[in-house]
Amino acid sequence: MSVVIRPVASTEAGFVGPPPTTCAAEATMAGRLDLDALSAAFDALRRRHPALDAAVRPGEAGYVFASSGDQRAPFTVEPVAKLPFHSTPHVDPSRALAGLWVATTGTRHRVTLALSHALSDGIHGYALYTELWSVYREIVRTGRIAERPPLPFPESSEQFVADHGIPVESDAGRDRLDGIRWYGAFPAGRPTQPCLPEVTSLRFPPEVTARFAAACAGPGMHAMLSGILLAAERAGFVDEPTDRPIRIGAMTLVDLRRRLGVPEPTGVTNFVGASFAAVEVTSAAGGGPAAVDAVVAAGSEVARHVRADLASGRCVAAMVPSAEPADAGAAHSGPREPAVTLSNLGPLHVELPAELTLEDLRPRITMDSAPLHIPPGPDVASPRLPAPIGTIYQAFTFSDRLGIEAITLGGTTTPAARSAVAERITLLVHEVADYQPRSLA
Repeated sequence: MSVVIRPVASTEAGFVGPPPTTCAAEATMAGRLDLDALSAAFDALRRRHPALDAAVRPGEAGYVFASSGDQRAPFTVEPVAKLPFHSTPHVDPSRALAGLWVATTGTRHRVTLALSHALSDGIHGYALYTELWSVYREIVRTGRIAERPPLPFPESSEQFVADHGIPVESDAGRDRLDGIRWYGAFPAGRPTQPCLPEVTSLRFPPEVTARFAAACAGPGMHAMLSGILLAAERAGFVDEPTDRPIRIGAMTLVDLRRRLGVPEPTGVTNFVGASFAAVEVTSAAGGGPAAVDAVVAAGSEVARHVRADLASGRCVAAMVPSAEPADAGAAHSGPREPAVTLSNLGPLHVELPAELTLEDLRPRITMDSAPLHIPPGPDVASPRLPAPIGTIYQAFTFSDRLGIEAITLGGTTTPAARSAVAERITLLVHEVADYQPRSLA
């Protein structure tokens, strides 16, 4: 019998689906992985965080989080001949809110902690993942587990804000996105197969990363990354002249735990504020100092809004239900085209025992977008329909290498457009690093 824990908050319900959204931390490693010890570590993590075993159920007034004695987050091992490039599993929140998946060749392994996005954001998930490996190291070293008391189910962002009397702006600033465009769109017609995200994974060598970081000392790392990614998005409009100006929008995600006094990363579910900005990108081609200057200008505009929104508290507005009056909501109902999402996770690392070598570590986010596709009908004038989400960018550093994951919903973009954007990102990262003394001193 299920026991209701609490209602699913409005800021969490969108991740329940359909379709449900999964976020994950994924590591690739080589060496001897003790699967029994990993299973025991995951069991300990589940006992410490009972929310992992909870599920989403229909309630009287919407969804609820609930638990029962016979449900648990799964631990799955899949022997493979070769590790796949992508192996992020989907979490079905009606069964459990998390799961640990291992793909293994026997000598190389990919270990993925996947969580329902209704329970966890990237910071929450990364904290759980590092805790998992901390327990694993303890088991391998001592053969024992230091049991700790179970933690309560995490609060929603809106409940935390209300309980602590945090003031909330009535306007999140989405009107800044008026007139923006995105190069992707949903193709018409309902897919018959799952539409998983298209993911472009970029990694830059340590020497390029070091020069790039030095170039960012003035404008700031997030500003430079924002400028590069927005400038590169312009290249996705492959059927338009490269010199035609296009207004591109950005939603910058900001983790507010420290600023608002959340004691533990896992004490809340999704605790990410947002700042909105838009820039006009005038060119999809060319390099040199002019391209770097354009990157600096675009990134500085985004950073200006982020600083102002943090100072005013406007970033908090994205974490709570809209407080705008009905007439204001109608006047600023948001752009027809989506903004791109910018998330900078910073340095990532997990400590493994000596018998394992960490090869890669990356964040993941995935969903089957097929249920969102709308078949054409008499009211659909265009064969292509606006997508609800633009490119999701997750930037981070791992092992002294800058990493950028570019994620688009399945079926919304063409290979040519994704390739053009990836090539432009690569070019601009190198241009910023190479032209740093001349353009950014």
